[in-house]
Amino acid sequence: PVSARRGLRIEVRKNAKSVRLPYGLSGALTKEPPLALDASLSPASDALLRAACASAPAAAAFAALLSRLNVDADADPAHKPNPALAPSIRGDPPDDPVVHNGGRPAGGGYAVGRERRGTVAAHVPARRRLLYLAHGSPGAAAVDLGEAQWVLVLRSVRWIPTIDGRLVSPAQATLADSPPADAPHLQPVALPPVVRCALASPPLGPLLLWSSAPPPSPMQRFNQLVQDETAQPGAADEASLVGVWRALAAADAAGELSARDRDQVRGVAREMPLLPVGNARVPSFRAVCRAAPPDTRCASVPTGRPPPHPSNRTPPPNPPSTAARPAVSAAAAADAALTDALVRRGHLLCVSSSARLHDVCRPLAVLLQLPAVPPASAVAVWLEAVWAAPPPADT
Repeated sequence: PVSARRGLRIEVRKNAKSVRLPYGLSGALTKEPPLALDASLSPASDALLRAACASAPAAAAFAALLSRLNVDADADPAHKPNPALAPSIRGDPPDDPVVHNGGRPAGGGYAVGRERRGTVAAHVPARRRLLYLAHGSPGAAAVDLGEAQWVLVLRSVRWIPTIDGRLVSPAQATLADSPPADAPHLQPVALPPVVRCALASPPLGPLLLWSSAPPPSPMQRFNQLVQDETAQPGAADEASLVGVWRALAAADAAGELSARDRDQVRGVAREMPLLPVGNARVPSFRAVCRAAPPDTRCASVPTGRPPPHPSNRTPPPNPPSTAARPAVSAAAAADAALTDALVRRGHLLCVSSSARLHDVCRPLAVLLQLPAVPPASAVAVWLEAVWAAPPPADT
């Protein structure tokens, strides 16, 4: 529908004159305050868009319909007005309304309060305009006010089907066969070539702002991963999991994650199996980092405060006595042997020995607070699994 609302005030002509309103709208443009012209989706089109946001086949059908739409996107319509706007620009007088039994003019325009409304299927205005009678002009003058409402709606919702079965907004999609090398976050669309060509070409292409979405932040990628895994466990592949964890570790090492972000990541990682270990996934309490302890000074966010005076620093713990050293060494060797065995069996993930996480193992260990040896809870889970397994066959 196209609607026009009075209310904006600019300097208009002084003498009386009436000009036909465009797009079949009822009434006339006079020297009264100007009219703001806008266009939104009709109820039928809005229903089709809602269906497109819920189903990939419906989205493909909606995109095909949109690709055949006749759109007026000229920011200066007075230079070359389209047939729907030309009578107003020329200064044609308003038609005498022929009223039907329903109380609406024969042209289809009608009034709702201070608005004049009508429905159009051709030369659909893609821009809001201010119409007024200017000095020295035979008809209406137009001032561009930006994109029409229906354009802003199509930019903001997810109605574009992708090759992996998802629905994204135009800004998150690429009309190319594959994402650009510098924008791997963009999703290739699953549309026929003729539809893609029509949606990429003016006027629809520039209006929809294809491929304009910036890369998602590490926390946005993590939240999307959690959302996908909650809806369908195991939906993300190993490359996606590793990519998210690498991004989070780098962001935390650079001081880009807030304390709330770190708490959220740690809490979710303890509850959900999101760390890849071979073909399986484990929660963070089943992960260890046997590398040298990370330098927490590099992973922490600078506070701007000077370091504490040496007299105020906490003294290091006393080293074990000479008599206790053999026992400590034996316990450390036992822990290392148990950790090695659990890593070899695939029960634990050691991020420092993971081929795809090794180079970020220290910041990842800081982020997830990973120990060097497994906690008792992780060992207990393994013991319960061993106890519940059937005994090996006699050989």
